[in-house]
Amino acid sequence: MPSLPGCEKRITRSSEYRRVYDDGKKLVGRYLILFYAGPGEMSVGITVSSKIGGSVVRNRAKRRIKEALSKCLNEYPIPYAMVFVALKRINGAAFDEICGDIRALIKKVR
Repeated sequence: MPSLPGCEKRITRSSEYRRVYDDGKKLVGRYLILFYAGPGEMSVGITVSSKIGGSVVRNRAKRRIKEALSKCLNEYPIPYAMVFVALKRINGAAFDEICGDIRALIKKVR
């Protein structure tokens, strides 16, 4: 996966995800759960499980999250490893609502 604009690094390995889950903290938003660990180099991972829907629905959710993150990370850069986990209700959410949820979660981290 290509890196997100405004983010130096993507989390791609399961060991990196596990480190953030085990060593980090958790914040729950309306459409996403944010796990974060740090401070350190900013890196981002996205998880959308099969509980969300089929592959078309999951990939659409990932694309929407990536687009929202590219806007928000430029506005609010933070030096943490972050993993965003989609909740099922993201399917019916408007793009602006997803952006608002990400902004609110990132502000709580700061």
